[in-house]
Amino acid sequence: MYLRSVDNVRTLVDGKQYIERTGATNLYPTAFPFSRCSNGGAGSIASITFHGINPAVTTAADIWGQNIVRTLPTAGFTLGISSSSAADILTSGTGAWTVEVDILDTSYIPHTLTMNLNGQTKVSDTLYVGTCLRVNDIRVIAVGTGLSNAGTIYVYDASDTVTTGVPQTSTKIFHRVEIGDINGRGAFYTVPAGCRLQAMALRAGFNDTSTTARVAIINLYQFVLSGTQRIGSYLPIGGQITSSGGTMDDPLNYIIIEEKTDVTIRSSASGAAVVYIYADAILYYK
Repeated sequence: MYLRSVDNVRTLVDGKQYIERTGATNLYPTAFPFSRCSNGGAGSIASITFHGINPAVTTAADIWGQNIVRTLPTAGFTLGISSSSAADILTSGTGAWTVEVDILDTSYIPHTLTMNLNGQTKVSDTLYVGTCLRVNDIRVIAVGTGLSNAGTIYVYDASDTVTTGVPQTSTKIFHRVEIGDINGRGAFYTVPAGCRLQAMALRAGFNDTSTTARVAIINLYQFVLSGTQRIGSYLPIGGQITSSGGTMDDPLNYIIIEEKTDVTIRSSASGAAVVYIYADAILYYK
């Protein structure tokens, strides 16, 4: 997720002007993005851009480096991190030292964790043991002389077995930072308790090294919590790209997504292709 400047302070956000919503009580002043959204400081509304990259889409998959449909946990877990490279280690490593991880606990309250890497050795969170429910984002905030992460950094259920820094159960991996990327690139988000998300624009593209034309289908899904079940549905966002490398721009119609809803952008393609997604949105307190 990237923070961005609002296009116009009079932009309508769920029927009110953006500027009218900046005075709402700040429920989560220590959680990203509310910790940094207003002129570099804490605030109650944030203009954001989700971004995702899937390196080899064919069958339907979420837009992230793992190239699978993510599994949404139904119970709390303890979060773990590690890297595929021993160089991603605090102080002595040339790669990444420290990351921030944005999570929701089992009450959908957001928290931003600061965790130090220990190379290929698992580091488990000690603050929200057994109560992490979602991972929304991850970013590297401190590095060694290499100036970026040397390996792929994984965020996962710490109960999983890790081999040379890589968790072995794909359904227990919830985010990752690709080598050298610094930021996680996942086109998904779960709306925190007490908040709404207004989606406003979707931009997509793909790159195929072959000259053979490809067809990429892109859709946005929401999974709404209803009692103890989650009901999945399409949102009226998405489209089709057909070429050997093309783009798509969907301006949307200000779709409002409620609290505790999982949102993900998913794609399939007629042949392996790199798919890129950017989606603009505004996150705000209700």
